[in-house]
Amino acid sequence: MKFFIVLMLFGAFLRFYRLDHYPLPMHQDELSEAYDAYSIVETGRDRAGDTMPFVVRASGPGDYRPALYVWLTTIPMKFTGFSVTASRVPSAVLGVLSLAIVFFFATALIDKTFGSIALTFAVFSPWHMTYSRLAHSGAMLPAFFVILVLWLWRRAAEREYPASHVLSIGIALGLSASAYQSTRLIGPMMLVLIATDLARFSPRRKKSLATLVIAAGIAALPQLYVMVTAPEKFFARLAGTASESRGAVSIMANLVGNLGFVFSPKVLFWPNMVSTGYVAVRLIPIELPFFYLGLFTLYRLQPARIPRFRAYVYITFFIAIFPALLTAQAFSMRISAVLLLLPLWTAAGVLWSARKLRERGLRFEAFFGGLGVAATACFAFVAWMYLWSARANGQQSNNALVQVGERLKTLNVPYRKVFVVDSPWYAGMHVAAFSGMKPVEYQRTHVATVDARGWDYLTSVGKYHFLKPREMAGVVRASCSSPERELIVSRNKVDGILPLDSVAWVTEKYYFTELSPRSHCP
Repeated sequence: MKFFIVLMLFGAFLRFYRLDHYPLPMHQDELSEAYDAYSIVETGRDRAGDTMPFVVRASGPGDYRPALYVWLTTIPMKFTGFSVTASRVPSAVLGVLSLAIVFFFATALIDKTFGSIALTFAVFSPWHMTYSRLAHSGAMLPAFFVILVLWLWRRAAEREYPASHVLSIGIALGLSASAYQSTRLIGPMMLVLIATDLARFSPRRKKSLATLVIAAGIAALPQLYVMVTAPEKFFARLAGTASESRGAVSIMANLVGNLGFVFSPKVLFWPNMVSTGYVAVRLIPIELPFFYLGLFTLYRLQPARIPRFRAYVYITFFIAIFPALLTAQAFSMRISAVLLLLPLWTAAGVLWSARKLRERGLRFEAFFGGLGVAATACFAFVAWMYLWSARANGQQSNNALVQVGERLKTLNVPYRKVFVVDSPWYAGMHVAAFSGMKPVEYQRTHVATVDARGWDYLTSVGKYHFLKPREMAGVVRASCSSPERELIVSRNKVDGILPLDSVAWVTEKYYFTELSPRSHCP
């Protein structure tokens, strides 16, 4: 128990320490959910103006998302207001809770040694750690519901399926529909698997099945309501993520390609500091041989009780990755539901290896001592690469835009208009949120958008206007006839005018230049 407590405390530290800085703030998907939560706290509506939203419009008409993470974020934001830390707290809490669930499930599945190994690798998992620090519905929520349902199901089976336990399983399955797009498919597939188990092993089969289905249906009602009343919102992400394969051969090729991607060593273990999809590395390199070995040895480990749950882990693993296999590309976020099952395979490989080596005379203590040293060294190496690489820490963070918004807030000069030049389509949200714009102002102000292939490109938000580089010269000329001062924020300096200030991050730099008839006009 002391080992468990020490690991949990260390895991909590790694997931809560400087949430606002690792990773750097803030990707547009994180910001979308954070500002919607802030808007609900401040106005009772999301930023699109919807009261009590079950789904929220994120980046455009093709990007409606289940709203559970937004609602969870309203809890810390009720006390702190808008902040990066508050928006990431729900993921951190779910991350820590999931560590405990991994331990208890793994212990019940095999034994306490297996549970301790699984917990150790979960604590040190860079992927789990990073996703515990992201304000994104696709980070911790899918994986949390998968491991939670498995644990609840295992406990219910051990107690011969009392109604209260079956009820809790159904509620968890139903709530998962509000977590992320992938769990809308994973949840029903797990429901079928669990219902099959209840039909075979529950002493009160009909009552258990009815309880499970009714509880899941009630908990999933918000998403079922959206599916019936606004199917274009419910299925919005399907068009943007589903594979466009045509014909049986093409579809199978896509499935096999995505499956190979999910299991490939390059994806799981190679420390890639650039194209990583939110994470610098997913699992520590020492896991590689044990992970793949565990895929073939988990079923051979003697279970504590209920042997069939070893098979259920395999089935659940494939259910959890199935939505990703159907997409055009199986990115990290789309396969995140398997995140808390990965330590089980590594633990299986480690425990099987330890027992085989013990048969040949090697002491358990020596094997685990050596493995502990190797794992610590691998983790230290990955952490060093991440912490000392601004690019890795800020991968996809949009930190330059965060700094632009924060600097606009500190300038505190009542410019009539502020022009932001050469900015990406999501810049409007960053400038509005980090410059201190309140949700009520955002909702009431004029927000102009253009549909950029299903994504909202904000061309103006109140006094903030977002321009293409070719429009910059015209704005500078037009300011000569304006009696009020204006501000231009651009990647390039304005010819003939010294900038007031600038912000920079890695290769990105923005200059702040005041425009007035005195500054540059003849």
